[in-house]
Amino acid sequence: MSICSKFNGVKMPRPRKYRRISSEFGINYYGPKGVPMNEMDLVILSHEEVEAIRLADLEGCYQEQAAR
Repeated sequence: MSICSKFNGVKMPRPRKYRRISSEFGINYYGPKGVPMNEMDLVILSHEEVEAIRLADLEGCYQEQAAR
């Protein structure tokens, strides 16, 4: 069976799972020490990217472990 379910004979995708962010970050920026902010490029991270960094650095998980 596929990941789609049938609804009145029409295939429907799974219902969307909404993400919950349970905490705010204590900082709004990160960069090398001694480099002025106006000399750095702006990179905006998504919630998924921040979670990947947290799992890899803080929890010590690799991609396969973090996927569980």
